[in-house]
Amino acid sequence: MKTRQALIDELKTVLRAADTHPALRETFEGQIKAGTPQAPAGTLNEVWGDNLRSGGVSLGFALMQARGVITGRRGALVYLCLSGEVRETGLPYGPGLSGFGIDPGLMVVGRIQKTGDLLWAIEEAAACRAVAAVIADIVRPHRELDFTVSRRLAMRAVASGAAIFMLRYGSDREASAAHLRWHVAPAPSAGLAFDAKAPGAARFAVRLEKGGRRFLGDGAADRWQVEWTHDGLAAQKDSAAGHRDEAALSGIVPAALGDRLSQTA
Repeated sequence: MKTRQALIDELKTVLRAADTHPALRETFEGQIKAGTPQAPAGTLNEVWGDNLRSGGVSLGFALMQARGVITGRRGALVYLCLSGEVRETGLPYGPGLSGFGIDPGLMVVGRIQKTGDLLWAIEEAAACRAVAAVIADIVRPHRELDFTVSRRLAMRAVASGAAIFMLRYGSDREASAAHLRWHVAPAPSAGLAFDAKAPGAARFAVRLEKGGRRFLGDGAADRWQVEWTHDGLAAQKDSAAGHRDEAALSGIVPAALGDRLSQTA
């Protein structure tokens, strides 16, 4: 039977591993060279938007980050939210994600009544070996979501290898044990070669508020302008005319109706 001191030392080792996460440096160095940020698997991430009006940007960024950790063995994506807040945030449109490398058939959406149950669901979903990423959309501050809970989630992410993304809103940042904290804001979309006034591919202004210096040292890149493409997030590249040749929503898949007939049937 382990002594009390042995248990304390073991816990310190676990916490140290959760804090220093060896995969972060290697992953970030590769992504920075490519000009795009990518959260590694096995990390707890906060994605902050200034307000609910830009909530779609936060969700889009989290979905593309989740796409980057999906593998053949871990192909499922879980999206969770509170039932009382879903009218303000909306839900991801599964069929529309199929053109961006996310299989809607492997995406689970959960609407949960209580904050405590939501936090439990995040931890349990991350522990599933088939789940690559968990996205939790949380509109308002909640008493249950404190530093201790964030520490539990960070440890769960490290132990399970799943990435957790907590979508938050507002300008006040609560203390948390998240490995990475992202601030995401909308940026002017790309143009279209055939119509300069029409919106093209979605663009994001991304800033890494927490984690960059800690894992990469001073001088590491912490700001990006990225674009949502069919191959995931890519560094913003403008031609002289500032146009791209592809539409933002090409290849849209119609949703199935209640009787399972397509919209075009």
